Amino acid sequence: MALKLGFTPMAQAGIAMTAGGIGAWYGTTGSQKRACLDACLPLYRKIGVEHLTDHDLREGMWATAQTLYNVAASGVLFYIPYQMMHRGAGEAMSRHIPKAVIRGVAGNFASFLPLLVFYGVAGVAVPIVQDKFMGQGKEPEDALKQAQGVVILSASPGELALEMVGSQVRPMQATLGLGLIGTALVAARLTAGVLVNMQAVTSKETKTEAEKQEQFLKTWGLTSIFQYGIIGVMQATDAKAGLAGMGRYLVSGSALPGGGSPGVAAGKFASTVVQRLIFSRVWTDMSNTEHDAPWVNGKIEE
Repeated sequence: MALKLGFTPMAQAGIAMTAGGIGAWYGTTGSQKRACLDACLPLYRKIGVEHLTDHDLREGMWATAQTLYNVAASGVLFYIPYQMMHRGAGEAMSRHIPKAVIRGVAGNFASFLPLLVFYGVAGVAVPIVQDKFMGQGKEPEDALKQAQGVVILSASPGELALEMVGSQVRPMQATLGLGLIGTALVAARLTAGVLVNMQAVTSKETKTEAEKQEQFLKTWGLTSIFQYGIIGVMQATDAKAGLAGMGRYLVSGSALPGGGSPGVAAGKFASTVVQRLIFSRVWTDMSNTEHDAPWVNGKIEE
Protein backbone atom coordinates (compact mmCIF):
# COMPACT_ATOMS: atom_id res chain seq x y z
CA MET A 1 0.00 0.00 0.00
CA ALA A 2 2.82 2.38 0.93
CA LEU A 3 4.57 1.75 -2.41
CA LYS A 4 1.33 2.38 -4.33
CA LEU A 5 1.04 5.76 -2.63
CA GLY A 6 4.62 6.59 -3.59
CA PHE A 7 6.39 5.85 -0.29
CA THR A 8 9.25 4.11 -2.06
CA PRO A 9 12.60 3.42 -0.36
CA MET A 10 13.76 6.81 -1.75
CA ALA A 11 10.81 8.56 -0.07
CA GLN A 12 11.45 6.70 3.18
CA ALA A 13 15.10 7.76 3.02
CA GLY A 14 13.93 11.35 2.48
CA ILE A 15 11.76 11.20 5.60
CA ALA A 16 14.70 9.88 7.63
CA MET A 17 16.97 12.60 6.22
CA THR A 18 14.42 15.28 7.11
CA ALA A 19 14.17 14.03 10.68
CA GLY A 20 17.96 13.85 10.92
CA GLY A 21 18.41 17.31 9.44
CA ILE A 22 15.93 18.89 11.85
CA GLY A 23 17.59 17.11 14.76
CA ALA A 24 21.07 18.23 13.66
CA TRP A 25 19.96 21.83 13.15
CA TYR A 26 18.23 22.29 16.48
CA GLY A 27 20.55 19.97 18.38
CA THR A 28 23.79 21.80 17.61
CA THR A 29 25.18 25.08 18.91
CA GLY A 30 26.46 27.97 16.83
CA SER A 31 30.04 26.91 17.59
CA GLN A 32 29.35 23.40 16.34
CA LYS A 33 27.81 24.75 13.13
CA ARG A 34 30.88 26.92 12.62
CA ALA A 35 33.12 23.90 13.25
CA CYS A 36 31.28 21.93 10.55
CA LEU A 37 31.88 24.71 8.03
CA ASP A 38 35.52 25.08 9.05
CA ALA A 39 36.07 21.33 8.68
CA CYS A 40 35.34 21.70 4.94
CA LEU A 41 37.87 24.51 4.35
CA PRO A 42 40.98 22.28 4.02
CA LEU A 43 39.23 20.39 1.20
CA TYR A 44 38.98 23.53 -0.91
CA ARG A 45 42.62 24.41 -0.24
CA LYS A 46 43.79 20.94 -1.25
CA ILE A 47 41.82 21.24 -4.49
CA GLY A 48 43.63 24.50 -5.22
CA VAL A 49 41.18 27.27 -4.28
CA GLU A 50 43.39 30.22 -3.43
CA HIS A 51 41.64 33.48 -4.32
CA LEU A 52 38.61 33.03 -2.03
CA THR A 53 39.02 33.74 1.68
CA ASP A 54 37.79 31.39 4.40
CA HIS A 55 34.95 33.84 5.00
CA ASP A 56 33.97 33.70 1.30
CA LEU A 57 33.91 29.91 1.40
CA ARG A 58 31.76 29.85 4.55
CA GLU A 59 29.30 32.25 2.94
CA GLY A 60 29.20 30.08 -0.18
CA MET A 61 28.48 26.90 1.80
CA TRP A 62 25.76 28.68 3.79
CA ALA A 63 24.17 30.06 0.60
CA THR A 64 24.12 26.56 -0.93
CA ALA A 65 22.49 25.18 2.21
CA GLN A 66 19.85 27.94 2.09
CA THR A 67 19.13 27.26 -1.58
CA LEU A 68 18.79 23.52 -0.87
CA TYR A 69 16.37 24.26 1.97
CA ASN A 70 14.32 26.66 -0.16
CA VAL A 71 13.94 24.14 -2.98
CA ALA A 72 13.17 21.20 -0.68
CA ALA A 73 10.68 23.15 1.46
CA SER A 74 8.77 24.59 -1.50
CA GLY A 75 8.97 21.43 -3.64
CA VAL A 76 5.69 20.06 -2.29
CA LEU A 77 3.99 23.00 -4.05
CA PHE A 78 5.13 21.44 -7.32
CA TYR A 79 4.61 17.74 -6.73
CA ILE A 80 1.08 17.88 -5.28
CA PRO A 81 -0.31 19.98 -8.19
CA TYR A 82 1.52 17.69 -10.65
CA GLN A 83 -0.29 14.68 -9.19
CA MET A 84 -3.57 16.63 -9.12
CA MET A 85 -3.27 17.41 -12.85
CA HIS A 86 -2.98 13.78 -13.90
CA ARG A 87 -5.99 11.78 -12.79
CA GLY A 88 -6.36 8.16 -13.84
CA ALA A 89 -9.10 7.36 -16.34
CA GLY A 90 -12.42 6.91 -14.54
CA GLU A 91 -10.97 7.69 -11.10
CA ALA A 92 -13.41 9.55 -8.84
CA MET A 93 -12.26 12.97 -7.58
CA SER A 94 -13.11 11.92 -4.00
CA ARG A 95 -10.44 9.24 -4.35
CA HIS A 96 -8.05 11.16 -6.59
CA ILE A 97 -7.56 14.28 -4.43
CA PRO A 98 -6.32 12.60 -1.20
CA LYS A 99 -4.28 10.15 -3.26
CA ALA A 100 -2.67 13.02 -5.20
CA VAL A 101 -1.80 14.89 -1.99
CA ILE A 102 -0.18 11.82 -0.44
CA ARG A 103 1.71 10.94 -3.63
CA GLY A 104 2.85 14.57 -3.95
CA VAL A 105 4.21 14.62 -0.40
CA ALA A 106 5.87 11.24 -0.94
CA GLY A 107 7.38 12.48 -4.21
CA ASN A 108 8.82 15.52 -2.46
CA PHE A 109 10.48 13.30 0.14
CA ALA A 110 11.78 11.01 -2.63
CA SER A 111 13.55 13.98 -4.20
CA PHE A 112 15.51 14.84 -1.04
CA LEU A 113 18.43 12.45 -1.58
CA PRO A 114 18.98 13.51 -5.21
CA LEU A 115 18.62 17.15 -4.10
CA LEU A 116 21.27 16.65 -1.44
CA VAL A 117 23.64 15.16 -4.01
CA PHE A 118 22.81 17.88 -6.57
CA TYR A 119 23.43 20.80 -4.21
CA GLY A 120 26.30 19.05 -2.47
CA VAL A 121 28.14 18.81 -5.79
CA ALA A 122 27.15 22.40 -6.64
CA GLY A 123 28.39 23.58 -3.24
CA VAL A 124 31.83 22.13 -3.96
CA ALA A 125 31.99 22.99 -7.65
CA VAL A 126 30.82 26.63 -7.60
CA PRO A 127 33.69 27.95 -5.41
CA ILE A 128 36.23 26.00 -7.50
CA VAL A 129 34.94 27.48 -10.77
CA GLN A 130 34.54 30.93 -9.18
CA ASP A 131 38.15 30.78 -8.02
CA LYS A 132 39.30 29.93 -11.56
CA PHE A 133 37.41 32.92 -12.96
CA MET A 134 38.92 35.17 -10.28
CA GLY A 135 42.34 33.88 -11.30
CA GLN A 136 41.56 35.23 -14.77
CA GLY A 137 41.03 38.70 -13.29
CA LYS A 138 37.26 38.78 -12.83
CA GLU A 139 35.69 40.53 -9.85
CA PRO A 140 34.42 38.15 -7.12
CA GLU A 141 30.70 38.84 -7.68
CA ASP A 142 30.96 38.52 -11.47
CA ALA A 143 33.00 35.35 -11.08
CA LEU A 144 30.38 33.95 -8.69
CA LYS A 145 27.49 34.60 -11.10
CA GLN A 146 29.37 32.98 -13.98
CA ALA A 147 30.37 30.00 -11.84
CA GLN A 148 26.78 29.46 -10.71
CA GLY A 149 25.64 29.53 -14.33
CA VAL A 150 28.25 27.04 -15.50
CA VAL A 151 27.68 24.58 -12.66
CA ILE A 152 23.88 24.72 -12.52
CA LEU A 153 23.39 24.43 -16.28
CA SER A 154 25.91 21.58 -16.48
CA ALA A 155 23.71 19.70 -14.02
CA SER A 156 20.58 19.88 -16.23
CA PRO A 157 20.48 16.11 -16.99
CA GLY A 158 20.66 15.35 -13.28
CA GLU A 159 17.92 17.88 -12.52
CA LEU A 160 15.64 16.22 -15.10
CA ALA A 161 16.23 12.81 -13.51
CA LEU A 162 15.64 14.30 -10.05
CA GLU A 163 12.31 15.78 -11.11
CA MET A 164 11.24 12.50 -12.66
CA VAL A 165 12.02 10.67 -9.42
CA GLY A 166 9.98 13.20 -7.43
CA SER A 167 7.11 12.88 -9.92
CA GLN A 168 7.32 9.07 -9.68
CA VAL A 169 8.38 8.62 -13.29
CA ARG A 170 11.25 6.23 -14.06
CA PRO A 171 14.09 8.20 -15.72
CA MET A 172 15.49 5.07 -17.39
CA GLN A 173 12.32 4.76 -19.48
CA ALA A 174 13.05 8.02 -21.31
CA THR A 175 14.14 7.68 -24.93
CA LEU A 176 17.24 9.53 -26.13
CA GLY A 177 15.08 12.13 -27.89
CA LEU A 178 12.95 12.78 -24.79
CA GLY A 179 16.07 12.95 -22.66
CA LEU A 180 17.72 15.55 -24.90
CA ILE A 181 14.61 17.72 -25.20
CA GLY A 182 13.90 17.40 -21.49
CA THR A 183 17.47 18.42 -20.65
CA ALA A 184 17.24 21.49 -22.89
CA LEU A 185 13.93 22.52 -21.30
CA VAL A 186 15.32 21.98 -17.81
CA ALA A 187 18.39 24.09 -18.66
CA ALA A 188 16.08 26.91 -19.79
CA ARG A 189 13.96 26.62 -16.66
CA LEU A 190 17.03 26.51 -14.41
CA THR A 191 18.24 29.75 -16.00
CA ALA A 192 14.94 31.45 -15.25
CA GLY A 193 14.37 29.76 -11.89
CA VAL A 194 17.14 28.19 -9.80
CA LEU A 195 19.87 30.46 -11.13
CA VAL A 196 17.88 33.64 -10.54
CA ASN A 197 16.93 32.59 -7.01
CA MET A 198 20.39 31.27 -6.13
CA GLN A 199 21.87 34.61 -7.15
CA ALA A 200 19.26 36.34 -4.98
CA VAL A 201 20.44 34.28 -1.99
CA THR A 202 24.12 35.07 -2.60
CA SER A 203 23.60 38.74 -3.48
CA LYS A 204 25.03 41.22 -0.99
CA GLU A 205 22.48 43.86 -2.02
CA THR A 206 19.02 44.17 -0.49
CA LYS A 207 16.40 44.23 -3.25
CA THR A 208 13.60 46.75 -3.42
CA GLU A 209 10.01 45.49 -3.58
CA ALA A 210 9.93 46.39 -7.28
CA GLU A 211 13.05 44.30 -7.93
CA LYS A 212 11.58 41.37 -5.99
CA GLN A 213 8.39 41.64 -8.05
CA GLU A 214 10.40 41.68 -11.27
CA GLN A 215 12.28 38.57 -10.12
CA PHE A 216 8.99 36.83 -9.28
CA LEU A 217 7.36 37.68 -12.62
CA LYS A 218 10.40 36.53 -14.59
CA THR A 219 10.57 33.27 -12.66
CA TRP A 220 6.83 32.65 -12.91
CA GLY A 221 6.30 33.53 -16.56
CA LEU A 222 9.29 31.81 -18.12
CA THR A 223 9.29 28.71 -15.93
CA SER A 224 5.56 28.13 -16.62
CA ILE A 225 6.27 27.74 -20.34
CA PHE A 226 9.30 25.51 -19.87
CA GLN A 227 7.57 23.49 -17.15
CA TYR A 228 4.67 22.54 -19.40
CA GLY A 229 7.16 21.10 -21.89
CA ILE A 230 8.98 19.22 -19.12
CA ILE A 231 5.68 17.73 -17.93
CA GLY A 232 5.08 16.62 -21.53
CA VAL A 233 8.45 14.84 -21.46
CA MET A 234 7.61 13.13 -18.16
CA GLN A 235 4.14 12.08 -19.25
CA ALA A 236 5.47 10.66 -22.52
CA THR A 237 8.20 8.83 -20.60
CA ASP A 238 5.71 7.40 -18.12
CA ALA A 239 3.45 6.23 -20.97
CA LYS A 240 6.44 4.90 -22.98
CA ALA A 241 5.10 6.98 -25.86
CA GLY A 242 8.31 8.64 -27.12
CA LEU A 243 8.49 12.01 -28.86
CA ALA A 244 5.09 11.46 -30.47
CA GLY A 245 3.59 11.12 -27.00
CA MET A 246 5.16 14.38 -25.92
CA GLY A 247 3.71 16.13 -28.96
CA ARG A 248 0.28 14.69 -28.23
CA TYR A 249 0.49 15.85 -24.61
CA LEU A 250 1.35 19.42 -25.59
CA VAL A 251 -1.66 19.74 -27.91
CA SER A 252 -4.19 17.42 -26.28
CA GLY A 253 -3.16 17.06 -22.63
CA SER A 254 -2.55 13.32 -22.97
CA ALA A 255 0.48 11.36 -24.19
CA LEU A 256 -1.78 8.51 -25.32
CA PRO A 257 -3.55 8.50 -28.73
CA GLY A 258 -7.09 9.83 -28.45
CA GLY A 259 -6.71 10.49 -24.74
CA GLY A 260 -7.36 14.22 -24.68
CA SER A 261 -8.30 17.36 -26.63
CA PRO A 262 -7.05 20.93 -27.13
CA GLY A 263 -9.40 21.97 -24.34
CA VAL A 264 -7.83 19.46 -21.97
CA ALA A 265 -4.36 20.72 -22.96
CA ALA A 266 -5.42 24.32 -22.32
CA GLY A 267 -6.68 23.32 -18.88
CA LYS A 268 -3.45 21.56 -18.00
CA PHE A 269 -1.36 24.47 -19.21
CA ALA A 270 -3.49 26.82 -17.10
CA SER A 271 -2.99 24.48 -14.13
CA THR A 272 0.77 24.60 -14.74
CA VAL A 273 0.69 28.41 -14.76
CA VAL A 274 -1.22 28.46 -11.46
CA GLN A 275 1.13 25.87 -9.96
CA ARG A 276 4.18 27.94 -10.97
CA LEU A 277 2.48 31.08 -9.63
CA ILE A 278 2.22 29.59 -6.14
CA PHE A 279 5.60 27.88 -6.25
CA SER A 280 7.45 30.92 -7.66
CA ARG A 281 5.83 33.31 -5.17
CA VAL A 282 6.89 31.23 -2.17
CA TRP A 283 10.32 30.47 -3.64
CA THR A 284 11.04 34.13 -4.44
CA ASP A 285 10.04 35.25 -0.95
CA MET A 286 12.19 32.55 0.66
CA SER A 287 15.19 33.42 -1.54
CA ASN A 288 15.01 37.09 -0.55
CA THR A 289 14.63 36.44 3.17
CA GLU A 290 17.76 37.30 5.13
CA HIS A 291 18.74 34.84 7.85
CA ASP A 292 20.95 35.68 10.79
CA ALA A 293 23.96 33.35 10.64
CA PRO A 294 26.55 34.39 13.23
CA TRP A 295 28.43 31.12 12.70
CA VAL A 296 29.24 32.40 9.20
CA ASN A 297 30.00 36.08 9.61
CA GLY A 298 29.59 37.23 13.20
CA LYS A 299 30.30 36.68 16.84
CA ILE A 300 28.83 33.47 18.15
CA GLU A 301 26.88 33.77 21.38
CA GLU A 302 25.93 30.46 22.95
